Amino acid sequence: MTRTDQEQLLERAPKLNAHADLTAAGLTSQEAFLLSQVDGSTPASILADLVAIDERTLIVQLRRLEQLGLIRWAGDDEAAKPGSTAVVPRVTPTPPPGVLESCDLSVDDQQRILEAERTFATMNHWQVLGLAGEVTASDVKRAYFAASKAFHPDRYYGRNLGSFRERLERVFLRVKAAHDALVDDALRTKYRAKVPVPSRATTVPGVHVTPIQPAKVETPEEKRVRLERHRQEILANRRQARVEKHVRPNSAEAVAKNRKADELYQHGLGQLKASQAFAAAASFKIAMTYDPLNAQYRAAFAEATELAQGDRAQQLAQSAAKAEGQGDANAAANDWARAFELSPQRADYAIRAAAAFLVANNVDRALHFSAQAVEVAPNRIEACKVAAEACERAGDKTQALVHWQAAERLDPADSHVKNSLKRFSK
Repeated sequence: MTRTDQEQLLERAPKLNAHADLTAAGLTSQEAFLLSQVDGSTPASILADLVAIDERTLIVQLRRLEQLGLIRWAGDDEAAKPGSTAVVPRVTPTPPPGVLESCDLSVDDQQRILEAERTFATMNHWQVLGLAGEVTASDVKRAYFAASKAFHPDRYYGRNLGSFRERLERVFLRVKAAHDALVDDALRTKYRAKVPVPSRATTVPGVHVTPIQPAKVETPEEKRVRLERHRQEILANRRQARVEKHVRPNSAEAVAKNRKADELYQHGLGQLKASQAFAAAASFKIAMTYDPLNAQYRAAFAEATELAQGDRAQQLAQSAAKAEGQGDANAAANDWARAFELSPQRADYAIRAAAAFLVANNVDRALHFSAQAVEVAPNRIEACKVAAEACERAGDKTQALVHWQAAERLDPADSHVKNSLKRFSK
């Protein structure tokens, strides 16, 4: 594959083949983890960051998953090539204007979903979330929350949506892909380098982002009313679920699909018990293709993904330690950074990343990860010390002094801290 072909492939999104058979696939742990992160909307370039592998390895693994029949590429460009064996994804045809479906959606809702499906196909991540200017993680979360209220499938739980169920899921996956690519500071910076932030926000169909308002203090009575309202909503949803269970079609096909989904779910539970988090995440992901709205499958997938990310972070930490032993500070720094991005609660990964970036003379990255370390573990002296050293190297002596003083409060007897403060006092 030429470099140009690889670059084009990185811009495309792999898509899970619904009801794929994992039993004979023989996936490695890394391939299983990659499969669990495929959603049909996230480009391969972003997937490389999500699973913390280099782009060349990613393409090799995606091609293998494609050969095994587990994924295909979103869009029909690949199938149009002579001799291609790629599967063309099924796309629900858009009905002509004025010819909408008879289902439990208003005409306005149907038109809004159709418009979002049509426009999102050509939008970048900034446009999908209606973002512009200096975008922060809070801006991304707020825009995602607004879009979720408009397009989350759970909003229409229990309704007959017809073909709009598939459309809605496709629209929401596109929104989620934009959120996942932009909410993380490092991923957002990388995406901004490829796709500049627009100066003016794009209007997203049916989405209204509420301006940030000053926090309102909730009275005890208001809290009681809110919690009671929430309790009643939960009870109503449970009643609806029981009704839905009794009226659900009991066709042979539906029974077979439910049985296969449950087999995959039970298989995944066994894999979790055997500490095979990567494989379990893939099993739960395939089970969800049979029943996308099954809360039990979604919860199991989330748990397995979290465990798999932790395992992958440990693999990267071992690789980083090995690179340090070989004197390759740059490789070590990048692996420590990826490990922290997968396990953002592990301050030790951020500390080691910052220290390695200092050795590699990458002060900007050292500042970033030392700040992350202090934020996660403000009472760890190692975090304060590496943050102080990074600030000194960056020429910010005022902030460096703040971190040295914080380190002194944590351990007044630390000789390195005492000597650093003496140097500042001169």
